[in-house]
Amino acid sequence: MAEKLSIYDEFKDKSIFRNSPDFDINMMYERVFEELTLQQSKRDQLITIYLAAIAFVVPALLKETNNNWSLNGYIFMALGLIGFLFALIIIRYRKYKEVYWICCRTLNVMMDIDKSLWNKEMIQKIFFNCMMKKIGKKYITPDNKFRNILYIRKNFFSGETLYLVIHAIISGMIFGLGSGMVLPFGMSLNTILGAICGLMVFGFAVGIYYGTLIKLYRVCIVKNDTAFNYAFGDAWFLHFFI
Repeated sequence: MAEKLSIYDEFKDKSIFRNSPDFDINMMYERVFEELTLQQSKRDQLITIYLAAIAFVVPALLKETNNNWSLNGYIFMALGLIGFLFALIIIRYRKYKEVYWICCRTLNVMMDIDKSLWNKEMIQKIFFNCMMKKIGKKYITPDNKFRNILYIRKNFFSGETLYLVIHAIISGMIFGLGSGMVLPFGMSLNTILGAICGLMVFGFAVGIYYGTLIKLYRVCIVKNDTAFNYAFGDAWFLHFFI
């Protein structure tokens, strides 16, 4: 008989669970692939919304009759910060997309393994080996260090990265323009400081983007549960076991 538990207690009697899940793995693969493409659609929608907001607000602020430069500057800065927040969401979608891609690879491998052998350890082992397959020896040095610079250089011109870079450039320019309008110094110094502020927004966005992706594959170096769960924690479709 199954034990009576509070909903806040852990399961102690593991006999109530099957040793392996019973589901249509092909259907699961299709669902993961749909979710993979959905992340890209969500990203495109965010960028479209942001560009539409800029196209609506900026021309009104730059009219000759609108000479409240201080207020306009704060509005530009707000638009830049909103763009930066959108960049964080885009980065989150990028991480999901990478994890779901690894899920698809994992499910492909599981299709070639007898269902009786499926268990938590097996699924996680496949997931990890798919990550290692993606990174390979190309990004890991002989002394077990991650080649950060090489990874950044090789992935800089990918479509995913360029989307984020373009968005970060626009957000940085808007924030920098606003900063230059608000600062109380002369035109020359305001221009320089505004450009620096814009570059900081751009740098933070791109830095967080690459930091997130590199951290995702950190488990390939350190091989511990904390690093592994940073990636596997978002692989909801593979969480078959308690």
